[in-house]
Amino acid sequence: MAENFAIFDFALTEDDIASIQEMDTDTSLFMDHRTVEAVKLFKDFVESRGI
Repeated sequence: MAENFAIFDFALTEDDIASIQEMDTDTSLFMDHRTVEAVKLFKDFVESRGI
């Protein structure tokens, strides 16, 4: 369990950061939350839960 708390015991190199940035496609694999359809889906979900 102690291992789960040791999340800050590493460092990213410049190469690591560059590799991660290369993976960013600026698109969602699941849905585009900026579309009217997605906003309506979220709105309906929230309203149906009374949130």
